[in-house]
Amino acid sequence: MDPAPGPEPTVVVRDSAARIGVLMNRLSDRQRDILAMRLLAGLSSRETGQAMRMTAGAVRVAQRRALNLLRKAMVADF
Repeated sequence: MDPAPGPEPTVVVRDSAARIGVLMNRLSDRQRDILAMRLLAGLSSRETGQAMRMTAGAVRVAQRRALNLLRKAMVADF
């Protein structure tokens, strides 16, 4: 058996990635950077704050606002 995903899962993943890209473009550069550091790189709010010259609390607030914007955009678009 071939362990590689078939054509349908590949299309679904590509479509999802394209939709996420469109949604992420609605965020500011700062919001995208915060989400990337927190969710993709796994940095703490403190580490992210140090990198971005923000307090840990400000990072958490900005992250929450960015995620709320993404949620609202997803509901409106899909």
